[in-house]
Amino acid sequence: MKRLIILLVFILFFGPAIALSQESGYGAISGTVTDPSGAVVPRAQVTVTET
Repeated sequence: MKRLIILLVFILFFGPAIALSQESGYGAISGTVTDPSGAVVPRAQVTVTET
């Protein structure tokens, strides 16, 4: 019985934290690349890095 209570307390406290810590590896970035004069740069290649 004592082990069951300890298990339930563990699940109640750490279960939501574990579930909410999962992150998605997917996302979307959209925008327009322009040069200094404001003209659109066609077929521009953009590299995204994690900082």
